[in-house]
Amino acid sequence: MNQTLSQLETSAAFGLYWPTWLAVAGIAVFCLLGLYAGFLFFADQRLMARFRFLLPATLRGRIMLSITLAAMLPTISLALVLMERTANERLNRSADLMKSQVTNFAGMADYFLDQRITKLEASAADIDLDIEASPEAQQSLEQIYLASPGFLSLLLVDTDGLAIASAGSGTMNIEPLPVDTGYLRKPLKSGMTFLSGITHPPGNDVTTTAAISIPVKDNTGSVTGMLVGYFSFSGFRRMQSPLLTRSNIEPILLDGNGKVLYSGKSVGTLMSQDLIDQSLLAESYAGDDKLFSFTRPASDAGPLRRYLATGQTLRSGWRIYLIQPLEGLERAMLGEYQVALAWLGGALIISICLALAMVSGISGPLESLDRSLREFDLNALRNRTTPPAAAPLEVRSIFKHLGELEERMLSTYNRLRKALTQGEKLRGELIYVISNREKEIETRTEELKEANSTLERLSREDSLTGLANRRWFAQFLTQTWRSALRDNKAISILLIDIDDFKSYNDTYGHQKGDDCLKLVAQAIHRTVGRASDLVSRYGGEEFVVVLGDTPLEGALQIAEQIRAAVESLHIPHKAAKFHRNITLSIGVTSTLPTHDSQPETILIAADRAMYNAKRDGKNRVAFSTAARTGTYQSLIVSNDAPTRPS
Repeated sequence: MNQTLSQLETSAAFGLYWPTWLAVAGIAVFCLLGLYAGFLFFADQRLMARFRFLLPATLRGRIMLSITLAAMLPTISLALVLMERTANERLNRSADLMKSQVTNFAGMADYFLDQRITKLEASAADIDLDIEASPEAQQSLEQIYLASPGFLSLLLVDTDGLAIASAGSGTMNIEPLPVDTGYLRKPLKSGMTFLSGITHPPGNDVTTTAAISIPVKDNTGSVTGMLVGYFSFSGFRRMQSPLLTRSNIEPILLDGNGKVLYSGKSVGTLMSQDLIDQSLLAESYAGDDKLFSFTRPASDAGPLRRYLATGQTLRSGWRIYLIQPLEGLERAMLGEYQVALAWLGGALIISICLALAMVSGISGPLESLDRSLREFDLNALRNRTTPPAAAPLEVRSIFKHLGELEERMLSTYNRLRKALTQGEKLRGELIYVISNREKEIETRTEELKEANSTLERLSREDSLTGLANRRWFAQFLTQTWRSALRDNKAISILLIDIDDFKSYNDTYGHQKGDDCLKLVAQAIHRTVGRASDLVSRYGGEEFVVVLGDTPLEGALQIAEQIRAAVESLHIPHKAAKFHRNITLSIGVTSTLPTHDSQPETILIAADRAMYNAKRDGKNRVAFSTAARTGTYQSLIVSNDAPTRPS
């Protein structure tokens, strides 16, 4: 884009090289419609069958598509031409305005600089030739400052760079300045007035200024010192005419080194930036009074923006640019496009409405035929299908043949309906008989399942307590024994007997005895807890508990918990010998199954332990192993004692 615009004196081809999104969209739509029309024209039947989704399914849709394409193509072409012409005219007006105004702005900028240089040169001629630091030098400089508006500060220095006096805003330290500073070195060497580029006053690194250096000479013409004036660029804003402001045109002022001295609001803050090093304007600049464009680099503050610009070089070597954001021109063009497109769109809508009226005259009879076919019902009593009054002859012929077909179908349908009625009657009777038989079979099957489930449960449960019976206990013990033998884990047995239960039955009766057995069974079952263990009624008032993967210490803990749980029930037993409530005597044994041992051995050991518990006073837990027997009355578990697996 930049290479193209840098060669343009005018913007006649601007719309071709800088299309807006609207122009791009229009060209894209035009090309797509052209490709679509070419495809429809040249495609054969086989290709159309593969890409039939590109055509509307209805006749109305296809006719409307053809008419719409015929109306849209010239409309888009006309819109693109209007866009290109509008873009060229608006850009030409902007270019003419910028070219005419840059000359005026450059003249005002030269006058601005000449006025300050002339005033400072006149003041330098009146300075005492014997420059030295004195109150008189300071007072003289302050008088010059008051008589020279537009300067931020003045500085009087000798040939060694020593500040003799200072006046104006900011803090001036009386200390030597670097003699190699450009605005000191060059005037001292040439004896001529020198205009610096962008700089900062001594002692003030914030304010951005330029410096004018005027040599101070004695009667012999020798340079004895330097009068330096620092001025800002705020006065340039007053030079900007209202016409430029309304057109969103802003100036940029560069010194001889390419650094920005002043920039308008639309380009943001560019002060002190080196535009030549950044190639912001240097690569695009085509010479004085030439139109060119540039893009603000993305590294600057703000979004990436494009500008149209022209420039001119001042007598001082500085350069002035006028720039205009292209986005403003684009917005203005889009506004004009919208008005044109509104008229074109209105014309297109009217054309489509007329096309719809024509299409309705063609597709209406066909839609009536389609509706008649969809509503065709042999069971309904209605008049013969007739075509619309304005239907073409071809459509009337179709309606005629359709009516004849309807009569033949109605005759055949009546005969078939009679036959189907008889068949449906026989079919209903057969379904009724089969359904009754299936329901009877399902009922009997469910009854058998419930009976089998009840028998299986009764074969495992004790009828009084709901615990496992002795038969299921024997099977479970065998299975648990084999599992412990395979996994090399311990198995424990708790044999439990209700103390003095015979006397309880004799005292309270068998009904109370049965209630007591149920309460004790529930307490034992709640205490054991694990689903992998088994609580069984062994016979009479005896219960047995099988604990898999449980060593002796864990089994003793469970046994003591069972004993305490039953004791806490406080079931009265006045006929007991030692206690006044129902209590338990529990025998505990644990072993690690081997191939040489049998499950019956652990039952014998548990029975022996229970006998010891009764012998030692009842209401206690006793244990028995192959090596030793003992009584475990009060359960105390140390911190390092093994615990029962959960």
